[in-house]
Amino acid sequence: MEHDPEHQLHLRVILDGKEKPVNVRPSTVVIDVIREALGPKRADEASQYELVRRSGQVLDPSVPIGSTGVEDREVLSLNKRDGGGGSR
Repeated sequence: MEHDPEHQLHLRVILDGKEKPVNVRPSTVVIDVIREALGPKRADEASQYELVRRSGQVLDPSVPIGSTGVEDREVLSLNKRDGGGGSR
């Protein structure tokens, strides 16, 4: 059995005030990391969220997580994007 040289990033994503472990490959696109963090029941809402580093850097949803500078075991926040209009 051949060992896969691409390691996993073991991230901790804060969503709704709770920390959730999310393990992904560095080649995983950020929007898919968001889907993974939201879980199967809310994955279709991924475009309504943004993944943010503690520094305040919002990660581009179209790039691989490994190219964003995020490190193994980093804590990220998953924030709902500001909706653009409409009243409640």
